Amino acid sequence: MSVHNVKGVTPALAHVFVLESTQRELAREAERRAREQVELEKRAVELARWQETLEGRISLALSHTGAELVNWRRNGQRQAVVRYRVAGRRFECVIDTESLQIMDAGICLSGTDEELNLSSLPSAVREAIESGQLHVFRNV
Repeated sequence: MSVHNVKGVTPALAHVFVLESTQRELAREAERRAREQVELEKRAVELARWQETLEGRISLALSHTGAELVNWRRNGQRQAVVRYRVAGRRFECVIDTESLQIMDAGICLSGTDEELNLSSLPSAVREAIESGQLHVFRNV
């Protein structure tokens, strides 16, 4: 909207109109940013809550290594079977649900399964793939 086509508008009145229009636009922008900030904070709270769940902890542990959670299911009181993807291949392991320690890696680790956790297993899988030493025991 402009006052340039309105007859009899003084320069001072035109200036006041521009200032008022600018203030209104700035107020609308501030309201939009405030709504965006509230939405971002709400999503951050939801994400933090989700990361406290077992699924969130599993997904976060895998994502730090570039692996992707496919699915998971409980396998007893303190165990879960986790299916994940690394380097385009799917793998399965059994973890302790409290510590995320590996109970059964699903691949040959020469008896060192329990030395790894869900954050370190994908790196071991990648290393085994790269060295040609990958032997899978759990077919997915």
